[in-house]
Amino acid sequence: MLQQAEQAIVDRLLSIPDWPNIRVSAWPDSPLEFGRSQMQAGVYIRFAGLNLPRVEGHRQDYVQQGTADFEVRLLVKDLRSHTGAYDLAEMIHRRLTGFRLATDNGYAFGLPGLFMTKFSLVDRYKESNQWDWGAIFSTQVTYEGHYDDRNWPG
Repeated sequence: MLQQAEQAIVDRLLSIPDWPNIRVSAWPDSPLEFGRSQMQAGVYIRFAGLNLPRVEGHRQDYVQQGTADFEVRLLVKDLRSHTGAYDLAEMIHRRLTGFRLATDNGYAFGLPGLFMTKFSLVDRYKESNQWDWGAIFSTQVTYEGHYDDRNWPG
């Protein structure tokens, strides 16, 4: 579910008409790769977490309702050009707001779809002359599961 959700967000951003010639991809597999001075300017997407309530009850089906968060990071050389942080942030905000992820493996993503909950400067890399901006997009998620008696102690 997580890889498919990341890829759906990447595909959604790549479908923006007149998207500038800037890389869009999922976050690199190795955390050491992100933020390196050799890191290419671009937009990077990663799953940032689930916020679900504790399950009460035992040995039954259950439903958890909460939020799923995805981080969109912008590594750019400037702020105000057509490939700068400000224009990219506005394009991304418009394109992802209301975007609804597909339901998969017990996870159902609800309305109103993705919405931006935070956008801020993360860091300024002097060695690579890049700005690092991060946005968090959240969506409602419902997870329907059940206890597996084979793994239940007792």
